[in-house]
Amino acid sequence: MQKLASIVLSTIIISSMATAKAQAGESVWDHNGSQMLLQSDGDQRTISYLFPRPGIPAQPGDILFRGRNNGNFYQGTAYVFRRGCQPAPYQVSGDVSSRSRFVLRGASPRRSGCRIIGYTNNAGNSRLVFTYLRKIDDHQTENEGPQSGPVETITKSFPGGRFIFKIQDQDEPAAAPIRIDISAQCSTGQTVTLKTNHRTCAFDGISTMADGSGFTIRQRDYDGQSCSIATDHPVYIDNTCQ
Repeated sequence: MQKLASIVLSTIIISSMATAKAQAGESVWDHNGSQMLLQSDGDQRTISYLFPRPGIPAQPGDILFRGRNNGNFYQGTAYVFRRGCQPAPYQVSGDVSSRSRFVLRGASPRRSGCRIIGYTNNAGNSRLVFTYLRKIDDHQTENEGPQSGPVETITKSFPGGRFIFKIQDQDEPAAAPIRIDISAQCSTGQTVTLKTNHRTCAFDGISTMADGSGFTIRQRDYDGQSCSIATDHPVYIDNTCQ
């Protein structure tokens, strides 16, 4: 009887651990027609573009929100994207107690060109709505494909830290086979995730921008195949470690 009770108790504990792990993993949410990847690490939360809807400047892996969860309440920094400009940060927060839908609110930037000239609560970016779609299995990222290729790690130093680029061939020629993950290690000890699962057709190296403001990921089409994100992609230093 005691042995049976121990087995039952062990089963309950293992089940609870598995449930907690699933809840703390990755999930996919809809945001204005784009599929977003919500990632959890302790109380830290990151929402990035998994499959951006056509026509918007965001690319796969771009971070839309980075912040913390405090008792089912998210608070942190969101970003507005505009072609040719650095992402503009602003503060948002919202209740996330619902398992199917949540809203983050905050005064979003008003711009003249790339320059921020003020903030408003009446723009579309002042209210970010997310609707639950599905979970992602702990062992597989959505459309990630086999991870058979070696990971190439490239580091680029900047004042106050360094960027870490991880490049891997996912062996998926029809679906942008090269995966790039980018993080920054700051001299303060902080690690900042900049992009996860950014995809391109072919990786052609990393170069320093002429004005010293960051680095450029050189990417291109390959073997005559077209890739919608086969343009050089900037990674800016400004505000990375603040």
